Amino acid sequence: MRVTNLLIALKNIVEHPVKDLAQHYNRSRNRANSAGEALENYIKDVFCGTLDTVDEGSRNQFFSLHFSYLGNQNNPPDMMIRGGDAIEVKKMEGNGSGIALNSSYPKDKLYADSPMLTEACKSAETWTEKDLLYVVGVAPQGVLQSLWFVYGDCYFASKDFYLKLLNFTDPLEVTTFNLLRERLLYVISPEKLIEKSVALDTSSQFLNVLMLKQKYESFPLADRQALENLAESGLSICDCQIHSPNEPSMMMSAKFISYPYPK
Repeated sequence: MRVTNLLIALKNIVEHPVKDLAQHYNRSRNRANSAGEALENYIKDVFCGTLDTVDEGSRNQFFSLHFSYLGNQNNPPDMMIRGGDAIEVKKMEGNGSGIALNSSYPKDKLYADSPMLTEACKSAETWTEKDLLYVVGVAPQGVLQSLWFVYGDCYFASKDFYLKLLNFTDPLEVTTFNLLRERLLYVISPEKLIEKSVALDTSSQFLNVLMLKQKYESFPLADRQALENLAESGLSICDCQIHSPNEPSMMMSAKFISYPYPK
């Protein structure tokens, strides 16, 4: 069995929609103690194809097969795909609200030499950097209203910018920070980025995905074709141009994927 990727996860989301995360996890399976934990469990399951797997032993075997690392609450990332992306999962209570990253600066990619990583993460596999996928779920009271998947290199400037940050915003002006008790508080919003990049009515969309075109084309052809075959279900995959996070006057070729609210 081959290791998973984002396109496989998106296909699972479209074909096996789960909106009430609280009911699916907290009550029926007793797996999560909070809406945030339920969202993380959901993301693990869509990547591993285990949404309907009841046996915990089997489910954990799939996790071990597909993930080299499952994180903790204090250190990024939340999970790493073997030989693939690192994933950070964030929960919002409503569309339009921002996500506080606390003292952790936004990242275009995950680097193995980052001092914020645990030794277990650094040694989970042989790697130096990974594409970083931010997954944002709007799930008030545990009911999933929308999902955003955005790669860090579409959103954030390079790490050198944040390490020497003096101003109160980044070049693309989609990330801000405030001084809170003498501590940096970074706030991000995926909707703000999409507004700058793609003409989108987010009120009608359940799933919103943004990645560079070269990233999309790096996925196996079979997975791209399988996802593209879901067009009759309402899934949309389109080409777009986005501003470079490092130099906003430059444009980059990207892919935007969207899917309306499941009925």
